[in-house]
Amino acid sequence: MVSRKVSDKMNGLAKGGLITAFVGAGICCLGAIIIFASTSTIVALFGSSITTSTITILGVLILIFPLLIIILGSVAMVKKSNGLRIACGVLCFVAIFFAWVAYFVPALLFLIGGILTLCGKAE
Repeated sequence: MVSRKVSDKMNGLAKGGLITAFVGAGICCLGAIIIFASTSTIVALFGSSITTSTITILGVLILIFPLLIIILGSVAMVKKSNGLRIACGVLCFVAIFFAWVAYFVPALLFLIGGILTLCGKAE
């Protein structure tokens, strides 16, 4: 049986990136709640060019991706695993494609958090 050494520290870049991604995820979740609350207003503003189901799908996506980032990031911080850290960083980059719906700030935070998370390492 091969045993892997699990480090007891995580680099400051990785921790900073995960915390930045957590802040972006929180803002993104608040944006999703606002989108769900104002779906009928958004449809009335854009008329027939956008449907209620499109807004609902975007709202669900910007709610699921941040939750996955929070779960993977917190497990990566607790277990100090490089694999989970990399998975969280990649998921941050994927979440950028949907986070623009939540007023651009989460997308910027996911970009910064993903870069810092992937640059950091478990020591």
